[in-house]
Amino acid sequence: MNLARGLILSAVLLAAAVLWYLYQPAPPERMPGSAPARESSPAPQPAEPVRPSEVASPPAPPPQSLGASGRATAPTPPSAVPRPAIRVLPVPRQPQPPTIPEAEAIRADLDGVRSMVRDYRSLFRENPVGNNAEIMQAIMGGNKKGAQLGPPEGQKLNAAGELVDRWGTPYFFHQLSKSDMEIRSAGPDRVMWTADDQVTK
Repeated sequence: MNLARGLILSAVLLAAAVLWYLYQPAPPERMPGSAPARESSPAPQPAEPVRPSEVASPPAPPPQSLGASGRATAPTPPSAVPRPAIRVLPVPRQPQPPTIPEAEAIRADLDGVRSMVRDYRSLFRENPVGNNAEIMQAIMGGNKKGAQLGPPEGQKLNAAGELVDRWGTPYFFHQLSKSDMEIRSAGPDRVMWTADDQVTK
């Protein structure tokens, strides 16, 4: 009995295999010279839906100010805002070094001031003391003997009674000792303690 069932099962399987082979669809024939079939690309994935919270909101309008009547006024456009005026400062003019004739004239002026102080020292055995105005007051007759020893030829005093150089700047007198006096001119730039100062002792 079992043998008969096995034979029947084998026959059924054999028949099913024959039928599958006979009814299997044949592959498409390839034409000579045609390119091999490309593999189909995967179907595009649908885009994820955009959530409402992710949508960019438009920029908020600028705040409006309230006018005197209590109504909102439109903001002033940037082009209407007045810009501060730009002030252009002039470039300071650099003083030119003195020419040879001018340098000789400056040296002659300093020599005249030095001779004036030397004459005072030879008369009173010491240098005049004080600032420019006080020294010139003593030299111009305000001394014990009333001797007027200045100003040097071609030079003058300003309204404050100070002896000034050819640029109108007062000389600087520095009493080093009773017998030594440093005399300084500010030079063409009219500023003391710069490179164009003229000094004598």
